[in-house]
Amino acid sequence: MKTSCNRAYDLNKEAHQIPVMLTSGLKEKLFELLISELNKSLQSAIIAAKSAHALATHEQSKAETQYDTVGLEASFLAEGQSQRVTQLQQEITGWQQLSASPINGDVQPGMLIEITDDEQNLQYFLLGRTSGGLRLQYQEFKVTVITESSPIGQALIDKQLGDEITLTVNGTTRFYEINNLV
Repeated sequence: MKTSCNRAYDLNKEAHQIPVMLTSGLKEKLFELLISELNKSLQSAIIAAKSAHALATHEQSKAETQYDTVGLEASFLAEGQSQRVTQLQQEITGWQQLSASPINGDVQPGMLIEITDDEQNLQYFLLGRTSGGLRLQYQEFKVTVITESSPIGQALIDKQLGDEITLTVNGTTRFYEINNLV
């Protein structure tokens, strides 16, 4: 089983995918992969937060002059790392809740979406409230996580199977059709 994950996306980058049968089982695998990747990030963030806290409270971080700011800088870093831990915990909880939520016919967070552009190129998105820009790969299937606040997320929200959307990015207007929703 080949899986991978990374951030950042381009609407046209994965536009030449082979059609994939969208099923609830595939969506479940993608949720598992996404939550696993977020847990890996969480573990890294916890280690970084502990390390930054240790530096901030270390005896050698105590200011010796008014210009010695190592301890202050370390405490700011520790606070930022702790906030990242909290953010990742909230993202994981949010995705776990979405995976258990019932889905109706309109596009909403938690849905796996297949769209086709005006050149018949396929693209797949997992719509959520957080983690936008993550790219997931399960076997040969690639999907981009988008948020409902992203331009494409805003265009898709509350649409239905067969609806068309228009999206203008950097002065270029593209047309898309919703082919499948799970």
